[in-house]
Amino acid sequence: NRWKYGWRGAPGYARENTPAVYEKSYAAREVIYLLGTADTDPNHPALDKSCSGEAEGPNRYARGMAYVRYMRMRHPEGLNQRLWEVPGVGHEGDKMLTSPCGLAALFDHPGCEPSAPSQPH
Repeated sequence: NRWKYGWRGAPGYARENTPAVYEKSYAAREVIYLLGTADTDPNHPALDKSCSGEAEGPNRYARGMAYVRYMRMRHPEGLNQRLWEVPGVGHEGDKMLTSPCGLAALFDHPGCEPSAPSQPH
């Protein structure tokens, strides 16, 4: 339960509210998760390989999918967030943001089909 994966030891600014207050506020925000379907390298040098990171999943794509499923499970009503999968893109910001989904997220440009909600496992 230690910061950054838990609340113990959180910096002062993070302790202004309870985790429940922050989560409720976050769930209500408009968020688009862009997940590259090729962001699956379990040995990427910038991937969090700590025990806490590994507990979230083997790679960024799996971790992102698990997080979105978790948020949908916790907030079946009122979650103002969408998941868009970006085919064939790995951990590459330029390709992510210039993809049809990146352009749609940034500029309301047409051409990205939102991913269907996945059911919690």
